[in-house]
Amino acid sequence: MPRVSLAALVAASSALAASGACRWPDAFAAPGLEPVVLTYLGDSTPARGTTIPTVIGVSVNGVPVANPRLALSSSDTTILAVTAGGDSLAARALGRAT
Repeated sequence: MPRVSLAALVAASSALAASGACRWPDAFAAPGLEPVVLTYLGDSTPARGTTIPTVIGVSVNGVPVANPRLALSSSDTTILAVTAGGDSLAARALGRAT
């Protein structure tokens, strides 16, 4: 029966572990971030007293996302308010709001 030296066994084990460990960190990595682009497609200057539908395009890696779920808010609801249904904007006064 052939005998294998401890040094040869350690060297073979190390080489095997190194070759298999190349992708080892990927097994525990968090999912990668993807580039998301939001594009406002609605009217950017609504007249005071009007309500306009909110139209926003969403794409991930250049691929459009159908029916994205978005939540809107206004920096100043005395100027521009989000309607109760969350699908329209109500222009209330002259000014600038985001």
